Amino acid sequence: MISSENLYLMIFAVIIIVCILSKDTNINMNVKMSESNSNFLMYVVLMGVVLFFIMRDVNQTEGFIAPKDYRLTPKCSAQNRNNIPLIKNLSFVSPIGNHHALTQDLTASNFTTVDGQPGSPRSMVVVSHNQFKPECCPSTYTTSTGCMCRNAIQDKFLQSGGGNK
Repeated sequence: MISSENLYLMIFAVIIIVCILSKDTNINMNVKMSESNSNFLMYVVLMGVVLFFIMRDVNQTEGFIAPKDYRLTPKCSAQNRNNIPLIKNLSFVSPIGNHHALTQDLTASNFTTVDGQPGSPRSMVVVSHNQFKPECCPSTYTTSTGCMCRNAIQDKFLQSGGGNK
């Protein structure tokens, strides 16, 4: 969809082009007046066609209709989004449906914990143990499964610099 600002710029550009093209730049005096009038008429008709197609699409909407009337529930409130716990045992499902547990990196003892608490998982990626759910939207970070769910402890840890001194 074309915004009104872009539409005004396009119309302004079309007017400038018509003004430039309407000037008789041919110095040859053998050109008949009827030929220059027919060229001008051709430019005007061409600009009219372009403006017609631009104006036709201005108020056109996508026509998307949601299959469900979405409403925020208490489950989706901001208070509940900040209290979702971190995942302790990470695993993934292979394309053939097998579950595989992810083991901790051998050098993870050098990393900081994901939320600054002793005994929490250690990882180079702070959000590696966060859950991603549609209920946590809107959020800064998203995946195909939803938005990143944060908790208050992790927020406080990140705001304090994430263990950097």
